[in-house]
Amino acid sequence: TSSDIRFLFVGHLRAEKGIKKLLDCWLEIQDRLPQNVSLTVAGSNPNDYEFDTSLYKNVEFQIGFVADSQFEKLVHSHDYVVMPYSGGTNSGVLSVATSLNRPCLVSNIEMFLTHPFVLKELVFDLSGDNINAFILDVVNQHQNRYFDLVSQIKSRRNGYIFEFEKGVNHFFQKKKDVL
Repeated sequence: TSSDIRFLFVGHLRAEKGIKKLLDCWLEIQDRLPQNVSLTVAGSNPNDYEFDTSLYKNVEFQIGFVADSQFEKLVHSHDYVVMPYSGGTNSGVLSVATSLNRPCLVSNIEMFLTHPFVLKELVFDLSGDNINAFILDVVNQHQNRYFDLVSQIKSRRNGYIFEFEKGVNHFFQKKKDVL
């Protein structure tokens, strides 16, 4: 239903992607979350990461390869994409999710802090229990903030497209002037 709040973790279930941190967080806060809040964990498990799915409430596990068409449907059917990464230099998940107007909850690593589509208010500190309080706050503020977050993402994306097109047009105009 429209009152549901759906979080998504999608991609390889690897240590540097923060899957253990996210699942540990969920386990700690799940009893404080309303019943309409859920998490979907979707992706391949290349290192056979072990977890007991029976411990988690309102978590759906879709373990296996995620095709591009399925990836897009997953992102569209969730409100937030969670990326508690401990490292990295690029994220296709972030690019696709923001292009589909989904707010991304991201850890405070360099690649996210410098990305133009990351909203600073959706960056969390990976240390301690900060992610727990952060997710609880996102849930509590969802009704008041969600549409503003989506609007900010659209605005940043549209601004980026405008500047990119302006740069391309300028480049080709200069080439045309030379010819």
